[in-house]
Amino acid sequence: AHMAAPRIAAQACQSWLRLPPGPGEAGSLEWPQINLRMRTVAFLDTKTGAPRVIRVPARTAAWLGQMERGRPDQDGRHYVFVNDRGARLTNIYSRFAKMRDRAGVPHFRFHDLRHNYAIRRLQSDTAASAGLIRRVDDQPHGIHELSYHLGHSSVTTTEGYLRWTRAVMGLNHSARRKH
Repeated sequence: AHMAAPRIAAQACQSWLRLPPGPGEAGSLEWPQINLRMRTVAFLDTKTGAPRVIRVPARTAAWLGQMERGRPDQDGRHYVFVNDRGARLTNIYSRFAKMRDRAGVPHFRFHDLRHNYAIRRLQSDTAASAGLIRRVDDQPHGIHELSYHLGHSSVTTTEGYLRWTRAVMGLNHSARRKH
């Protein structure tokens, strides 16, 4: 049972870096909502109440395909993230905090992985738009696509990441227009 906890935490951390589910979305994600052949994940239980289907890169679909699948719970639900007893994982934030502290990792929240994903996507878009890198993946591109991918009810929420990304990269609207 003690060996399962690090595996569960590692899988959850990787999921937030690869398909950043919103609050509660990972815990309610079931295997029938994942189509590995089409490389899609359907989030049905979302914060906004609006289900969404996102396409994932081939490497993320491959990673999902390699995940260990437990057996269905007593209600026949087949959750992706389960605890060491096979039950739906409902306390990922507190489990993460305990393992982070035990490992001596500096404090950051599990939800910060989601923020990291958004910022990295926008940095990649900005660098590609400036001709600094070539796009090689099929992750969401552009603020509207990223906003949908993250499940934000308004693109305004996602724009907060864009402002931060531009400030860190030393870009602003006028500098960007010149390129």
